[in-house]
Amino acid sequence: MKYTRWMIVGLVLAFITLPFIYIGSDYPGITWVASSYTVTADGEVYTHNWDALNVNVYARFAYHILGTRFRPYFLVNAVGCLIMALSCFGCKRFSANFSRAFWTAAVSGVCNLALPFLPYIIKNRNLLIVTLTLFVVQAFFKVVMLVMIADGMQKQVDNFVYMEVGKDLRFGAETWGFCSIMQFVLYFVIMLDILEAVWYVIVIGGMVSICFYIWKLYYYTEKLHLLEDAPGEMEKSSR
Repeated sequence: MKYTRWMIVGLVLAFITLPFIYIGSDYPGITWVASSYTVTADGEVYTHNWDALNVNVYARFAYHILGTRFRPYFLVNAVGCLIMALSCFGCKRFSANFSRAFWTAAVSGVCNLALPFLPYIIKNRNLLIVTLTLFVVQAFFKVVMLVMIADGMQKQVDNFVYMEVGKDLRFGAETWGFCSIMQFVLYFVIMLDILEAVWYVIVIGGMVSICFYIWKLYYYTEKLHLLEDAPGEMEKSSR
């Protein structure tokens, strides 16, 4: 269970999304413009005021992903991916799939580590291109990592009755992947209030799918004694 416990910690940190938490001031080059519009209904006038983001159109979409301030959850995701990489490295003797999960977790961790620092380094169109590239790469490799872990867990099961181990875990992985795709699409139309609400629903759905994945990972590992050395292997490793 020691590997499973570390995996659970890594999964929680690697997939948590907390867009409400940010630190510091706005990224360099960001300005805000006071905007308003008036609505007349039944002879009454309603005025709505807000601060509009005033940046290059390319950078605007990048800031939809990164936020206008430093979001520490990207660093938390990077730490989680590092923990996952180390956990999978320790499990590679159980299945070659864990070796592949190690590399995908490492790549995803590097991408998450770089994302919040991009606005300090590049601007405008290059900021959008690099941000989209790293965001897509880290999401893709996270899904691959989850699937590789699912396959690695399933290959340890000899009893046909428990073949749903891989199916359940892959279901969680595929659901999170779908939520990631929907988030990516909504980043380009997030200006509409109703779609911003949908975006938060998708974010919550993604975290729920990871909770399902973690629960099934823990359940099957404990019930079927997966990721545990056989007695003969433990004696061999102690020599």
